[in-house]
Amino acid sequence: MKTLVPSPYDQVAFNIATLLHKEDMTEYELEIELLSLFGISSEIVRDLLSQMEKLKLLGFDEENHWTLTPECLFLLNNNDSRLSTLISSFQFGEIPFTISEEENKEENTSEKDALEILRDEVEKKINEYNISLGLRLKELLLSMNAYRLEEVVIELLVKSGEGKFGFTTPKSNDGGIDGYLFESNLKRGGMPVQTKRYAENIYVTRSEIHEFISVCRSEGVKTGYFVTTSFFSDTAKGVARLELCLVDGEQLIDLILKTKVGLIKQSDYLYSIDEEYFLRSPLPSGKTFEVTA
Repeated sequence: MKTLVPSPYDQVAFNIATLLHKEDMTEYELEIELLSLFGISSEIVRDLLSQMEKLKLLGFDEENHWTLTPECLFLLNNNDSRLSTLISSFQFGEIPFTISEEENKEENTSEKDALEILRDEVEKKINEYNISLGLRLKELLLSMNAYRLEEVVIELLVKSGEGKFGFTTPKSNDGGIDGYLFESNLKRGGMPVQTKRYAENIYVTRSEIHEFISVCRSEGVKTGYFVTTSFFSDTAKGVARLELCLVDGEQLIDLILKTKVGLIKQSDYLYSIDEEYFLRSPLPSGKTFEVTA
C-alpha cells in the first residue's frame, strides 16, 4: 500500500479538526484563529472547510457553526493514523486538492448530456411503443363487431366528458341513430350518435352527412355526433361544420389513449391493450348498452 506523505493542506485540515474538537466555531472565527496561529489565508480556510464537508469530516449546524462529524470525532478520539493526512486519506490517495472550474463544468456538462441522451432514448421508445399501440387499436376498430363498436363509441364519448350518460339504440330499425348522449356539452337532452366502421380509404361523404342531419332534425335536435374509423371528405366537413360534431379514426384512437378505455396500465407511462374488451360480443338484441360518467 502506498504511504501517503502529509501535504500542506492535510496539516491545515488537521489544525481545523483540532480547533473544532475543542469547540464549535463559525467560519469567521476559524479564519481569524488560523490566520493568527498559522498565518493561513481566509481563502484557503474556506476551500478546506468546503472540501472537508464534501468528505463528510465536517458539518454545518443551524447556528452557523462548523462541527465535527461522528466519523471525524472517531478519528480524533482514537488518534487514528490517518489524522496527519486527513484530506489525502479520505480522497483515497493524493489527488488534486480542488477540481478546477473548467473540469467541474465539463463534468457537469457530461452528466447533463448523458441524462439528456437517456431521457431522449426513453421518450423515443415510448413514442415508438405508442405508435405501435395506435396501429393495433386501428386494426381492432376495423375488425371488431360493428355493434360492439357502437358500444365502445358511446363509452368513449361519455368517459371523455362529452356527456354524463349514454346508451345504444336497438340493433335494427334504429332510424339511422346508433346511440344517444345525454347532458352533453351542447345540450341537456338526447344527442344522436351515428357510427360508421369504414376502412381508411373509404371516406364519409357529403350525402351521408346530409342524411344524418335530416335524422337529427326529425328527432327535434339541431346537432349530433358522427363518428367513423376512417375520415370525412372535405365536402362532408363543409356541410357538417355548423351542424355536427365529427370524430374521425385518428381522433377516435386519441380518445382511447386519453380516456384509457380498453387499456391496461403497465407503468406510469405505458399501457397495453385489453383486446378482449374490443373483441367481446355486443349485448344481445333487446338489451341496451348503457354507460354513466
